[in-house]
Amino acid sequence: MTVTDHQGLVRVGVHHARGSLEQAWIGLFGPVFTGQRVSIDGRNGGNPVIADSPGAGQAGGMSERTVVVALFEGVQSLDVAGPMEVFACADLYSRAAGGGPAYRIVQASADGATVRCSSGMGLAPQAALEDVGPIDTLVVPGGVGTLRPDERLVGWLADGAASARRGGSGG
Repeated sequence: MTVTDHQGLVRVGVHHARGSLEQAWIGLFGPVFTGQRVSIDGRNGGNPVIADSPGAGQAGGMSERTVVVALFEGVQSLDVAGPMEVFACADLYSRAAGGGPAYRIVQASADGATVRCSSGMGLAPQAALEDVGPIDTLVVPGGVGTLRPDERLVGWLADGAASARRGGSGG
């Protein structure tokens, strides 16, 4: 997954590791904790890692930005977890590099109530969509719930999504 803003200033890419889960873990988190230099293309000695672009500000002064993941009945859990992991790892990298927090990730549903994923798993949001405040990045996951969309969610998206600096959808 790659995320960029409209000016291309922030780029976070996840490069998939080939091999074991341990190799993937080392590829993603090893450079952060060992102090090794990470190249701009997202490679560190051939290991895939999370990378940022020159001037992206991840490790140097970017104020914390709110990422909202909109939840609804029938959402695909992978479409929720994937983007959250990307932003959480970028935030971890920013903190480890001395840049402070980069992202605040908030799960929100139309009314703030728990929703059931397409698999039956329950997700408990931290807020109702109308209560999340200013949004930098809006993520709208996919799933079978999009076949019968919640009218409250659709209404909020028509109004609230316009205030987000950037957005993305899954599924």
